[in-house]
Amino acid sequence: MHLWIIKRIEDLLFLILLIFIIFVFYPLETFSDGVDFLLGGYFLGISHPPSYPVYTQLVHLTKYIPLGNLALRINFFTALLAFLFLVFFYNHLKGSWHEKFLCILMILSSNTFFVNSINGELYVLNLLLIFLMFFFLEKDDKRYLYLNAFILGIGLGIHHTVVFMGLYICFRYFYDGRKITLSDLLVCIFFLILGATVYLYLPFRAFKEPLWNWGNPKNLILFINSFLRHDFQAKGFFREWDTFLHQLISFNPFHEFGIITGVILFGSMLSLLFYEKRFFIKSFVFILVFYFGFLIIVGNDSLTNEERLKIYGVFYLPAYVMLIYMFNQLFLKLKTQYKFIIFFISIFGLGYNFYSHLLKEVSYEKMVFPHDYARMNLSMLPRDSSTLIILGGEKDFPIIYQQKICKFRDDILIIQLNFLGKMWNLKESLKLGAAYKPFSNSERGDKGILESVILYQKEVNGKRVFTNIFNNDELPDMNWSENGIYQEINSEMGLEKEYFIRYRGKGGDDNFIENILKLNNR
Repeated sequence: MHLWIIKRIEDLLFLILLIFIIFVFYPLETFSDGVDFLLGGYFLGISHPPSYPVYTQLVHLTKYIPLGNLALRINFFTALLAFLFLVFFYNHLKGSWHEKFLCILMILSSNTFFVNSINGELYVLNLLLIFLMFFFLEKDDKRYLYLNAFILGIGLGIHHTVVFMGLYICFRYFYDGRKITLSDLLVCIFFLILGATVYLYLPFRAFKEPLWNWGNPKNLILFINSFLRHDFQAKGFFREWDTFLHQLISFNPFHEFGIITGVILFGSMLSLLFYEKRFFIKSFVFILVFYFGFLIIVGNDSLTNEERLKIYGVFYLPAYVMLIYMFNQLFLKLKTQYKFIIFFISIFGLGYNFYSHLLKEVSYEKMVFPHDYARMNLSMLPRDSSTLIILGGEKDFPIIYQQKICKFRDDILIIQLNFLGKMWNLKESLKLGAAYKPFSNSERGDKGILESVILYQKEVNGKRVFTNIFNNDELPDMNWSENGIYQEINSEMGLEKEYFIRYRGKGGDDNFIENILKLNNR
């Protein structure tokens, strides 16, 4: 009876957790790489290098979920993966239900984990695979070694950082003194290559010329370019010293979980050196591989320190979760009175972190108008313009802005092409969550709702590429068709005229806003 009650408590807690995760994930917009994954998945296309073929195909399945627009579906999929990881991790922890659930709350209090659990990103799935391989290492059966090799190969199609797990697996077999024969090694290589065949998706789909085709990897050179991320290659292999120090200061358990929880986790790791030396070494090497590996081996880049804080934090998630796993192992060895004290100190620290750090990071206000120039440019558009078609990044003009734009520009209908691909009709755009009608005061039919269209055009290598009016960054060739785009827009939207503004130089057109005014006054 006692065991039955505990099981029901666990079920209730995870039901509450599931409801919470579903409640907080973004319902309208997917941010950052989620935009790229959404389009790549929807069109069975190719995302930015290294193209993530496994995740792209999984995202494609979300288009068949009868739930809201595609942004909602990919975010919902990510939220379910996060919930699955938490349940999986909980079942591999030891101790009573409240001790294990404390560890789950610690993971959830990680701002990096939380944000990447409610947006269309792949890092939670990557985390799940890494710890699946880690717990398989605890099984003394060579079949799990072969299975890990296969998972490692598949994992390359989710995120290349699983390579670090391959290094850790080699260390574990050496440290544990397990015997590996030449035949075992050959079988592992076979399953590794078999799993990595997921990358055959790239040339296969490139020859199909999908609407979203980043890098067009239809030959060996372009395939290698995508696989090795040549488009994003950094300068040098090792980080510069000042960059290394900044990363070390920025990415650590104290910054991630708050001072109180960070001290508890770091102290737990050091204490295990005296309680469980072998477990400490195995876990600490995991942290070294996934923490200092990224600090040192990931090359230099042109990002600012502030941009690195937003981009690189997610790579350290495996190390953070391992710290929590070490805390769980130490907690088992403490006396009851010490457990009681640490438990309530941890609860206080988690509550403080949620309130002071986590909730502020995902606050509604922070999502709206992070760039003043976006609002400024929008306010300068002429009043007789009822439609603005843009293509751009989430930093400049996310769809979530629609919550606030109507307060000062209720005459504008916005269609964001980076959620739309080449399907420029209203029915499809509404399905994709890319077009919003609330910017019009009057109820009008689909035809005639657009009185003018502003397109900002530039040419890259002779190809027509559209870009956001707020963003002049160079965009890769997305394999847009050169024929019939404008006619298709006109026929679908019921327009009689085409308005174009040509891109002039890297700095953009100095008279851009003035040209918009002139074109709309024709």
